[in-house]
Order: sequence, then C-alpha cells, then structure tokens
Amino acid sequence: MDLQQVFQDYGDFFLDIDNQIAVAIWVAVVTVWIWSGCFASSVAETRMHGPLMHFIAGLIIPIVYPLIILVVLPYRTMKETDSAATNEERIERVDGPPPAAMLPVASIGEDSSVGLIDPDMLDATTSFGESYFKHRAVDSTGRALGPYVITVGGEELRAERIVEVLLNAVVIEIASTGGKGQTLRIPYGKIDSCVEVHD
Repeated sequence: MDLQQVFQDYGDFFLDIDNQIAVAIWVAVVTVWIWSGCFASSVAETRMHGPLMHFIAGLIIPIVYPLIILVVLPYRTMKETDSAATNEERIERVDGPPPAAMLPVASIGEDSSVGLIDPDMLDATTSFGESYFKHRAVDSTGRALGPYVITVGGEELRAERIVEVLLNAVVIEIASTGGKGQTLRIPYGKIDSCVEVHD
C-alpha cells in the first residue's frame, strides 16, 4: 500500500462536503453527549451528592437528565453526608476544648507556671485533618463558609472556600489574577494554621 495513496484517500474523504457535514454532526453529538454527563456530575457535586452516578446517568439520558436534576436534586448539608459516621467519629467531632488531661502541660520547674498550659505547645497540638475542615466547609444550610487564610510552609494562602475535604488533603479555591477561581489540593500534614477571615 502506497503511503501517498493513503494520504490522497484521506484528503479526498475530508474534501467531500457530505463527509464534512457528517463529521461535524458526529463531533457535535459526541460533544453534547459528554457535556451532558459532565454537567450532571457538576450539579450533583455542588449539591454534595456523589458525582459518578450522576455522570453516568447524564450519559445515558443526555440533555434531559442534567436539566431535571438542576431543578429537582436537593442540596445536602454536611450533617446529612456525615450521618453514617460511627460513634468513634462522632466523639472525635465534638466541638469545644479538649479535656484538660489531654492538653500538654508546661515543664514543671522552679518557676511559677507549674501546672499551667503552655500556649506554644497548645498551638502545636492543633491537628488539621478531615474532621477539622468538614466542620469549616459549609454551614448547616449547605452554604460555603469562608474565606480562610491557610498557612502552608510559612506562606499564606487566602482560600475563598473549601471545595472538597478528602481523606488526606483539603481542596481549596483561591482567587487568581484573572478573576476565576483556581483550586489547590493541600495535604493536611503541610498545613501550619487556618484562620477564618472576616472581611
């Protein structure tokens, strides 16, 4: 088979106006089909539902399914998504200060601060993890909370909102120079501090 003939046949195929129309229609159909699944997945994820099932449903029932869930799918709150938590997880998520027995105590020496809690050690015990950020992602109505200033390796990042709380990392949205939000994934172990900003 001659390579020049292959290119000639390929060129003839795309120069034929009927083939151009068929290819354009095929590309448009595939684009709308994939868009439908992606849009359904995005709607589900913003309302705190699992995106995979809705992505597949959007592919199976293109255009119609995303428009239906846009109207019908309810918003979930963090309390509803955490309803399957075990008793141990519920105990871990109790708000308020930890019991005094768990707090680090300043070194006992000859100074007058015997038995007092050392503030430097108290800051070191703050652990930023999944339960910490789940409580700070959205309020009871499902509305995103924030903004936050998160310090990572001595560098401060302004998080406009917490996008997703993962097992080992938190995904935040920061404002970029173009005005669009940019997402960053930060492992919990690299976070030094997290403070809510009141503008």
